[in-house]
Amino acid sequence: MGPIEPTNAVLTGTPGTFDNGGAWLLNAIRRPDGVIVAFFHAEDHDCKPYTEWNAMGVALSRDDGVTFTKLGQIIGSPNPCQGFGGLAANTAVWDDKRQAWLAWGGSHVFMSTDPDAAPGTWRGYDTHGQFSVNLPCTNPAALAHLPGYDGRGPCQSVTWNTHLQRYLMVYQRWGNTREALVASSPDGLTWTPHGALYAAPAGEEIAYPFILGETGERSGRTAWLVYMRGPGTQPGQRRDLVRRALRFD
Repeated sequence: MGPIEPTNAVLTGTPGTFDNGGAWLLNAIRRPDGVIVAFFHAEDHDCKPYTEWNAMGVALSRDDGVTFTKLGQIIGSPNPCQGFGGLAANTAVWDDKRQAWLAWGGSHVFMSTDPDAAPGTWRGYDTHGQFSVNLPCTNPAALAHLPGYDGRGPCQSVTWNTHLQRYLMVYQRWGNTREALVASSPDGLTWTPHGALYAAPAGEEIAYPFILGETGERSGRTAWLVYMRGPGTQPGQRRDLVRRALRFD
């Protein structure tokens, strides 16, 4: 892939709010009516001494992504100003069968049936098999750990694969910077791990891997694995953006 030149930022942190430390776009999905629903990673850095508390927010664009209006936090937990953490999600998709948004963070899954994915409409999947946990979540113990996926990793990316008729989750493990792992699920709840989708050669590391098909959230028999590779090969660049062809049988 060729060099990508930065343009004007469309999301930034807002002082005094849950994303005062920054807002980073995770994925943006265009609805049939043209509105773009964007999910972003947020960090609260206001505590003294300094901590980082994570959350997920949502923003909408009605001008083809030129500008976004933040609606607020959708997935999070109260910040105790003690240590680093926070309940958050790393990826979100629209589930056609449920006619709802699904988002995954760590070993948890969350859902909203609101087209705008607005704050106050999200619920966490509980230990009784229902989406009943209110967000922000004051009792993380009420959230279920998804079967087949333990959530011990720095990032996740999910796509619905139309050829396999399954969700594919690409993720990494803490301390393992050379492998992009993959798991699959028919419903987004119960996962089957399949090992490494790609392993980098010795001396290289990868970060933020995801599958890119017709969009970032929908793929077919052929797709791309996209990731950041380090060390970078361009002067002054820490990482390169790389893509590799995938074919699912």
